[in-house]
Amino acid sequence: MTGPDPAVTARHDQAAAADQHAREIIGSAAAAAGGIRHSGPPGPVERVIIRRLLDLGTAKQITVCQHLAEAGPQPEFWQAWDPFKMRCQDCAASAWQAAKHTTAAVTCDHCSTRTSIEQLAEGVIQMPPVPGHAPVILGFRLCADCQAANQQDSAR
Repeated sequence: MTGPDPAVTARHDQAAAADQHAREIIGSAAAAAGGIRHSGPPGPVERVIIRRLLDLGTAKQITVCQHLAEAGPQPEFWQAWDPFKMRCQDCAASAWQAAKHTTAAVTCDHCSTRTSIEQLAEGVIQMPPVPGHAPVILGFRLCADCQAANQQDSAR
């Protein structure tokens, strides 16, 4: 009788470690922003954003930064304002810094309404890893109306 394949076990272990790392990143970001970490199921607005990512991925319209292929599984970052790119943590942070002074920083990622940066709420959802692949952290910004719609429908 043979045991589990060591390569498969290693991929599962790497994915689990990447999942834990992603949870730590989200927890640290929420604490730094003074926000509440969303731990329930996604609301309807968030589901639309998730569906956008899944549709683009299925259509193979997403490119990845070169750092994601260099090592074992690590958290991957998808930013709704730049939906055709998957990034590593450092590239995601650099991309956001570059976008801070553009219209992306003041545009709702659901309804595309432009508003003041103070009226947009940062949203983060972590999709779980699948064996041999890292978790994906989705980042997005919602205006007050979309936040309310997402929370109202989620409470039902």
